[in-house]
Amino acid sequence: MKNRISKWLLVPLVASMLLPSAVASAENSTTTKTTADFKDLAGVDAALKAKIDALLSKGVFEGISEDSFGIDDNMTRAQFAKVLTLIYGVNVNDSVTASSFSDVKADDSANGWAIPYIEAAKKAGLLNGTGNDTFQPGGDVTLGQFATGLVRGLGVKPDTTGSPWYADAVKQAINKKILPEETDGSKLATRADLVVGAYGGQQAYVAIKKEEEANLGKEPEKDTNTTQPTAPTTSTPTIPVQLSAAKPTVSVSAGAVLSGTVVSLSTTTSGAAIYYTTDTTTPSASNGTAYSGPIVITNAVTIKAVAVKSGYITSNVLETSYTIQQAEAPTANVAAGEVVSGMTVTLSTTTSGATIYYTTDTTTPSATNGTAYSSPIVITSDVTIRAIAVKTGMTDSAVTNVSYTVQAPQYVEPVYLYAPRNFTYDDPADGSTTDTAQIIALENLPAGATKWMVSTTVDEPETPSAGTEFNGIDYTAGDDIDISEGKNWIAIAAADDDGNVVGFRALLHAESTSPSVVASLSQISSGDLYMITITFNPTVSTDLTSITDAKDLIASIIINPDSNPVTVDLDSATLNWDGGGSGGGFPGGGFPGGGSPGGSLPSMAMIALAHTPAYQVQAGDVVRVTFKNGIEIENCSTSVVASG
Repeated sequence: MKNRISKWLLVPLVASMLLPSAVASAENSTTTKTTADFKDLAGVDAALKAKIDALLSKGVFEGISEDSFGIDDNMTRAQFAKVLTLIYGVNVNDSVTASSFSDVKADDSANGWAIPYIEAAKKAGLLNGTGNDTFQPGGDVTLGQFATGLVRGLGVKPDTTGSPWYADAVKQAINKKILPEETDGSKLATRADLVVGAYGGQQAYVAIKKEEEANLGKEPEKDTNTTQPTAPTTSTPTIPVQLSAAKPTVSVSAGAVLSGTVVSLSTTTSGAAIYYTTDTTTPSASNGTAYSGPIVITNAVTIKAVAVKSGYITSNVLETSYTIQQAEAPTANVAAGEVVSGMTVTLSTTTSGATIYYTTDTTTPSATNGTAYSSPIVITSDVTIRAIAVKTGMTDSAVTNVSYTVQAPQYVEPVYLYAPRNFTYDDPADGSTTDTAQIIALENLPAGATKWMVSTTVDEPETPSAGTEFNGIDYTAGDDIDISEGKNWIAIAAADDDGNVVGFRALLHAESTSPSVVASLSQISSGDLYMITITFNPTVSTDLTSITDAKDLIASIIINPDSNPVTVDLDSATLNWDGGGSGGGFPGGGFPGGGSPGGSLPSMAMIALAHTPAYQVQAGDVVRVTFKNGIEIENCSTSVVASG
């Protein structure tokens, strides 16, 4: 029976070898590819390339894509069936579209193409199913299973009763030079193994073919059975299927996670041990770490893991990669560029619970360098803000850089301060000690101002813009001002609570700036203005009291000189003197009504106004008297009070 089975198998093999086109017809492409067409074969040794080219030329092999052969991929049972039928010339009926196995479907894009080869291999007794009416076309093939199929195709029935069951098949495949001597039947076969075995199988077949050809001229043995050889009807032994351990699974999906995330590995294969690596190498029972507890993720890592169990094929490799989540970079509410001084910039991040650190000295911020952001940043000068977001369990964010330049302030004229509205004289008086000066009186703060401030300089100061900070000290009228070291210019400012300028005037203090004679106006009541009385202190000289014409003493008398001024007509005015002088006197001597008090009195001049109609003054009006040029007496003025 054995010889009959062998001859039945070998007859079509001989025919196929004599007619190479029978094999080549399995190739779908009209152009036969070579190893040069596949990028992953560039580094393969010449001997293996020669075997691949020989099998490609006969249509036994195809690539897994246009430019990839898949040399390192595991062999599948569907590929195994195709190769066995082609190298051993088994008749393949391409019209078969339905399989006798429940898990081989024509609409299976991955394995449906193999139905004719699987059915042919089954019919020839080269391969069997995996039990329960299944074939597992995409399943892996061990080298032990591979060796069994190869020697069966040569008409050898290996002994499967030993331990392991495939030991005899591997031994015979090695003896027949089909597989290399170091073949381990427990390992999974790759497509490289498939090439070596297929080529070796064909070589063994060629030797058998030559022997058959040598015997063709001999008289065949008598056989009373005249029927044509048929395939054996007895069932062939089922090749034991070695189970694979289930590939491990992970408790946390791959991707970005928080530092400190705990990842657990598991397999559904009871009693299997898991081995894993984090150095990109492939794990095995002899390489990697035996899994004993959860793995803590603290940085970017790729975990590879396999399940291993005695008597089982090592599982496929689990590969999962993790990165550490990164905090979102801070953003500023004000776009970089030119801003006004005092602009406030707010920093924020969308990462909840993150702390922002920033620097303004161009260094890189971190949790240990820079300022922890807690409130808006006030921009008062050109600056670059660099900021990051930091959160425990996350990678620090990228650095945010925003640069600001401060706009040059627009000049705004401050309120002009002048005498007598704001102070008594335009020239500061001497102070109580050497190198000091005083401003005698200060009043009428402009709107928005709350205090007076002063500063001193050697050179005349520039008038500051309203709203800018005044660089000086608070001042109360009558206090001494230090003017030592030649700082005779006194800047006086009416300022707000923050020290910002509202009004301004620069005054120059000179030696003996106080006049020897001070003129002052007596009180003027509202109503008709008929008389203006001027008091001089101390007594003026006879050169002055000898003046009898008001126009020779006075240059002008103006009502409200700073707004809607009214100039008094001096042509109708008369001048009278009394007290301490020798000029003309009041009728009856001295004050109206007769005589003057005894003692030395200040000189007094009365200007009678005979203008018709009489000039009208109201409470709050200002009356200013300006003396003629050459009379070294400061101008004087007074405010009208309500009569009554």
